[in-house]
Amino acid sequence: MNIFEWFLAIMVFAGVLTSIPKLGTTPSEKENLEALSGGILILTIIIGLSFLLFDFFTVSEEEQQEQAERAAEQAENRQRGFHCLSSWDGSHRDVVRQVEAMLHDPASFEHDETRVSPVSTNGTHNLVMEFRARTIFGGMARYTATATYGQNCRIINGPEINLF
Repeated sequence: MNIFEWFLAIMVFAGVLTSIPKLGTTPSEKENLEALSGGILILTIIIGLSFLLFDFFTVSEEEQQEQAERAAEQAENRQRGFHCLSSWDGSHRDVVRQVEAMLHDPASFEHDETRVSPVSTNGTHNLVMEFRARTIFGGMARYTATATYGQNCRIINGPEINLF
């Protein structure tokens, strides 16, 4: 049973206690029993709410494990350099902007693929981006751009564009 089910069971038990008929008792004893049963009900509500708040604000083992897995995955992505890439198309936005600025027709840029090396000993990643763009003669050509960026995702070298 989880905390909420315990709380409901205690509430039902307290409700039953407060509704027990008080046969054969004097009026003063009835008042004492009614006051006692009201106190039991209030105490039950307070205890039940504290259980609910405790359950709400504590992190279960499953949630802790999920958080640890997410943190490990983020650390691995950071090691591999994926944290700087777009989740939409896998490109490095700063490299794309700089490459588009170098092209004859920036509107014709079409990203194909970006590959990244794991972090090197000096804390940088090497990037190779394949893309297509129009040439000065109007035909489409495939190109590669190479660049180096740091852990903070800022470009250190490049990009350099080569025909594919």
